[in-house]
Amino acid sequence: MSNSSDILINTLEQFLTAEFETLRTKGVKLDLKNIIPKAIIALNKNMFVKGKFYKGDLLMTVLVIEEEFWKENPNHWNTLIEILKNQKDKIKDQQASFEMKGDWYEKIERFNKII
Repeated sequence: MSNSSDILINTLEQFLTAEFETLRTKGVKLDLKNIIPKAIIALNKNMFVKGKFYKGDLLMTVLVIEEEFWKENPNHWNTLIEILKNQKDKIKDQQASFEMKGDWYEKIERFNKII
């Protein structure tokens, strides 16, 4: 794994292991403009890339980023929407629990309605 991939995964692990409110107060939100393009590249290669906990946790993390960010960065939202459209069959084919798939579908549906 390259150094930039390590940095991306480590940064995204912060999102997975801490509350978003805490991160926002520490200014991590400002880093989203640098992190999201790298996350989008990783998700385009493998929508179910594993961060720290399970396959697909990067996707789950990106999907729950607050709407304000996506509205301020519609080009990133559009790119992620295209990835989700192009890879939608992968969710159906992914070996995961019924609950996990339901959570993915729910978050994707909510994400689709942001803009």
